[in-house]
Amino acid sequence: MKGVTIMKSKKLLAGLTCAALLATPTAAMGESTDVHLVINDGWIGGTPETGQAYINDAGRTMIPLRLVSETLGYDTLWQPDGSIHITSANGAVDVTLAVDSKAYTADGVAGTFETAPTLKNDRTYLPARDFAELYGSIYWDGDTRTVWIAQSEETMYQVIGEKVLRADENGIQELALPEQFNIYDPGGTDPLMMERTINGVHYLGLLCEPANGDLSAIFQSMVPIFRDEGDSLFHVMDAYPGSYYIDEENGVGYGTAGVNAGPWNVPIGEDVLYTCGLNTPDSMGQLIYHKLDFKINDCTLDMEDGVLIATSPDGTVHRIENLDDYPASITAGLWDE
Repeated sequence: MKGVTIMKSKKLLAGLTCAALLATPTAAMGESTDVHLVINDGWIGGTPETGQAYINDAGRTMIPLRLVSETLGYDTLWQPDGSIHITSANGAVDVTLAVDSKAYTADGVAGTFETAPTLKNDRTYLPARDFAELYGSIYWDGDTRTVWIAQSEETMYQVIGEKVLRADENGIQELALPEQFNIYDPGGTDPLMMERTINGVHYLGLLCEPANGDLSAIFQSMVPIFRDEGDSLFHVMDAYPGSYYIDEENGVGYGTAGVNAGPWNVPIGEDVLYTCGLNTPDSMGQLIYHKLDFKINDCTLDMEDGVLIATSPDGTVHRIENLDDYPASITAGLWDE
C-alpha cells in the first residue's frame, strides 16, 4: 500500500480530525514489529517492555496506547471495572475504552471501533485507524512501513522515505517535489534541514540528491529551499544551513553560513551575508556576497519596514539599511571596496 492522504474527522479534537484505513494489503500474515512510529516531529522507537507498533495477523497496524498517550501528554488510567480512561489536561480528550471490546465512549458519546483494543505483553494496543479517529491525523507509508501520528494546531512537516508531508487542520497531504529534485536520506540525518514561516508562507530546506549525482560533497553544499504551494513545492532559492530570509515582494533571498556545519564548498566568513534573486521558472539568481562589519553567521534574519534585520543570540539588533555600503563579491573573497 503506497502513501495515502488521510483526512480528519471532527469527532473529538477541535481542529484535529481524521479518517484513515491503516491496514497492510494482505490480511493473512503473521505478526510483524517491522513498523516505524512517528508522533508529531519525533520518531518513537519503543521496546518490547514499553510497547512497539506492530502489524497483527489480520493485517492491522496496532499502536501501543500508553506509549502514544504519554508522548502526547495524556493521562491513561485503569478503572476498577477494567476499562481505560484517557484524558488530556485541556479537556479536549476524554475517552473510555476496554480491552477486547469494540465499544468506547468519547466525550460522553458512545461509539464502536472496527477492531477491538487488545492486550499484548501487558500493554494495551489500539488499531491505528481507530486511534486516528480519536486523536488526530495518521499517515501510513507502505514503502517504509511508517505510521505518522500528527496532532497539533500548528502546521507540521515530515519527510518519510521519499515523500514530503504536511499536517494541518485539513489532514495530512503529500507535497510533490519539482521533477528535478529527489530526497536524499542517508539515515541518521533528517532530510528536513530547515523550516520557517515568513509572512504566513511556509518554506522548507530539504536535503536532495545533487543534480550531478556526486554525493561526496552533499554536506558541504547549499540546500534547496522550497515554498509550500498547497499540493506541491516550488524551488525558491538555495541556502546554507543557517538563517535565511525570503523577500518575495522584491524577489530577493538572504542567507548566512550558519554555525552548525561546514566547511562549505565556497569559503565564506562569519561576517558575510549573501543575497540572490529568487527562482523563476527559468533561472536562479546569481549569489552576491557582502562583507559586513559585524558577526552575522549566528544571527536570525528578518525584515522590518523594508529593512533587513539581523538579531544576534544576545539580542543585539543590527539594521542593514543599504547593502551598497558594504564590500561585495561574487566569489566571497575578492571584495569590491
